[in-house]
Amino acid sequence: IEGDYVKYNSNFGFVEDTGKCRQTPQALSHFTFERSGHELVVVDIQGVCDLYTDPQIHTASGLEYGDGNLGTKGMAIFFQSHHCNKICHSLGLTPFDLSPNEVKELKDTIQRFNSTSETKVKMDDPIDSESPSETQDFGRFCQGISGSLDSTSDYFSQTSSRQTYECDEPVMSIIDYGKSNSRGGIPTFIDSGLGKDNFKRKQRLRGISECERDPEHQIKIKRKLDKIASRSSSVSAENAWKLSGLMPKFEESVLGSIHLDLAEYHESDRYDANMQDTNSAHFHLKAAADCGNQLALVAISSIYLGLPNDILPALNHLDAAELVPDNIEDRGLDFMVSAARNGDVNSIMFLAKAFDCGLNLGNDRSQSYGQAMEWYQMAVDEGVEKRYLIMARMAEIMLMEDSGCKDPNGAGELYSEAAEAAMEEMCGKLANKYYMLSEEAWALVEE
Repeated sequence: IEGDYVKYNSNFGFVEDTGKCRQTPQALSHFTFERSGHELVVVDIQGVCDLYTDPQIHTASGLEYGDGNLGTKGMAIFFQSHHCNKICHSLGLTPFDLSPNEVKELKDTIQRFNSTSETKVKMDDPIDSESPSETQDFGRFCQGISGSLDSTSDYFSQTSSRQTYECDEPVMSIIDYGKSNSRGGIPTFIDSGLGKDNFKRKQRLRGISECERDPEHQIKIKRKLDKIASRSSSVSAENAWKLSGLMPKFEESVLGSIHLDLAEYHESDRYDANMQDTNSAHFHLKAAADCGNQLALVAISSIYLGLPNDILPALNHLDAAELVPDNIEDRGLDFMVSAARNGDVNSIMFLAKAFDCGLNLGNDRSQSYGQAMEWYQMAVDEGVEKRYLIMARMAEIMLMEDSGCKDPNGAGELYSEAAEAAMEEMCGKLANKYYMLSEEAWALVEE
């Protein structure tokens, strides 16, 4: 390949910002994220002009494509250093949500946290990415090994490991640039926003991954791609996607996981060892929660309500209060309700006890035995530990005159079920007590 071989970005946040900077590589990485439906992003883009070799792919699962696949953490680091350019806008790509501090850092071109072009691998030190020279045999990039040109096709064929094409021999063909005026298949400086291509093009060898010898394989790939709907990179669009019903109710949001990774990076001083950016950590934690990420929902509700959390332990209630314009307890309960409806047992029990006793309900909510009963029943259905205690409390509420839920017969049945559950847990004395209470409740029905 004739010309300057340039590494345009890495798999760990490096972005080429010298005079050789091109817009196409960064836009390509962003495009692959949206076109794959958030399932992958192609990074570590390097080559001559817009002829790229040896890329790395981050996938949502973090599997396949070698140790350089950093999963959603790698996606997070890409977007934290990505500023949408003219090609991103022309393709209709949506900007990734960044905090005001991050946006300012990008605009001011402050030195990134990772200033090298080295490729990172899982649980290891950085390694230098391969930069093939003109004398290397580029047939090896066409046969399914790490960094091959067919890596994207591998992903959409849903294989568990990197495979070769159906043709194993390195088939080469000739491309004559002089016979085409179309920009569709020719990389130019115009595509990258750097002006007119002013050098004479020469013929180059064409690899098997872009040949037309197997149209059936190309059709299969196209059909699989057609089944994957493009998805925006913004949180607001992700929420609209969920409301439209196109996203399964309990599907884990990849975008939410990316924002959660960014929150953890900022909270742990990953980007700047001299400053903990709690504002950015909170921004991405809230974005992750808005996407429905369960860990983020639990963490942000705990922070807002002054409870301990394991996700961002350094971000406390007082810090968050300065960043929330509304009543922080009300917002915390809103997030906790979402976490509870997604099946988080601790959130369910917190809400049940809060509505039962009337405490920790903020300004928008008040004591309600009816809602307490609903949350208690949900906790029992979710298999909470020592469920017999919850059943007994529900039975007590059903015997209270002012609860609005009085039902002696239902209370008797709940006490009986609580007794059976206690017996299963080898709590014989408690079981006998519940049996006696069930008889007393049924006696009230006869009266």
